Amino acid sequence: MAACPPGRGYDREDTPTRAPATARLVILGVNHRFAALGLTGLADRKRSGRPPRFTALQVAQVKALACRLPSEADAPLSH
Repeated sequence: MAACPPGRGYDREDTPTRAPATARLVILGVNHRFAALGLTGLADRKRSGRPPRFTALQVAQVKALACRLPSEADAPLSH
């Protein structure tokens, strides 16, 4: 967790045995999937719940628009 500020997330000394019980269960599940399936076991699994409303292409287009400067997108900063 390199993006976490100091004091948040896992420190260098943390190990799975010192992590909360839920985190240990997640780590064990990932380890078992990797042992059984190799690298494909590390891929995201299908989740329950409502399917995404936006396609991957739509998400990419919105992200590309968000990364542009307002002047490039013909969107002034003021009203």
